Order: sequence, then structure tokens, then C-alpha cells
Amino acid sequence: MARTRLTNCTVSTACANGDGNYVLGTVGGYDSYAWAAYPNGIATENVQFWKHLAAADLIGGVNPVATTVEWGETHPVSRLTGGFHVKTALPIPGWNEIQGITIVQRNQISGSWQCGGGRAVGNSCTISPLVAYTIDRKVDDGVSRTGKIQTMSSNGETGCGRANAGTQGQNGYDITNRELYCDIFVKID
Repeated sequence: MARTRLTNCTVSTACANGDGNYVLGTVGGYDSYAWAAYPNGIATENVQFWKHLAAADLIGGVNPVATTVEWGETHPVSRLTGGFHVKTALPIPGWNEIQGITIVQRNQISGSWQCGGGRAVGNSCTISPLVAYTIDRKVDDGVSRTGKIQTMSSNGETGCGRANAGTQGQNGYDITNRELYCDIFVKID
């Protein structure tokens, strides 16, 4: 459908149609979770989502004719760190409840989720528990695993995630922690 509606959506601009199933990316199994790995081939729906918006002049910061996957070309860049992915996500009972089309801020553009838990601080996570809590409290419900804004760190135990797990407070945030231990998810549908 994109190739018939968007004038600069062609094979030569690495622009492809979706599969028409009303699901953005893959739903089923591990890849369904908001925090899981994101498909990053140029023809995947997760990448094409941003290219289609740019080709329709609905967003800036993405090159609608980009042929390689990278921040600022096929995905919007975040002012904090990394950039933004998108997918249809399913909830994980006991971990996070987000379900539907979800934008996720991440440091890495490809590969499996690597945020928090014994990994190099700042190497893979995008936001501190304090900043995540501040955003969540101002825009949503202030609880890390409920509402339209949710966050997670490795095993939900390094600053963002399950309430009263590891170093968490009652809302799932360790607001004394200013290290980059969390990724943030925003439900958009």
C-alpha cells in the first residue's frame, strides 16, 4: 500500500509495503515483548514505519530514501541517547503490562536487549531511574510497569521495573539512582 500512496516509496529507495496484518513487526514468542530485540533489516516493518512517516512528510529526522539502518537515517534520534524503535508489543504478566503499538528508546539500533544488570553503565541503557520516574510521573501514573509510559531494566531489578524488586521503591523506580539503567516504553495506540 505504501508504494501506491507515497511517491518516493520505491524499490530504489528501499521502501517496502507492510504485510497488511495490522501488526507492526512480529507478534508471538520472545520478540513480542516491548523490550525484546528489534528486527532491523531495511525491509522490516519496524524500520519501514519510520520511513513511511518521513516519506509522507509527517516526521523529520529520518531519511525516507535511506538504504542502511542507522540512527538519524531510518530511525529518529533521541536527545537523551540512542534513538527510537517501534513495534506491536504484548504484556509480560508480573514484569510490564504494555500492549499495543509501542515506541521504545534504546541505545543500540540492532541486536538483543542489553539494558542494565551487570553490563557497562551507559553502554546499553538510555535513561536513569530518576529521569524515567520524572517523565512517568509528569505524563502518566508514575509507576514503572503500568500505564502508557513504562520502563524496564535487566530483570526489573536495577532501578526500573517491578515494584519492591532489588533496589526498587514502591513505584518500581529507584529514584536515588542516577546511572543509565533503564529503557523507556511509550504506548501510542
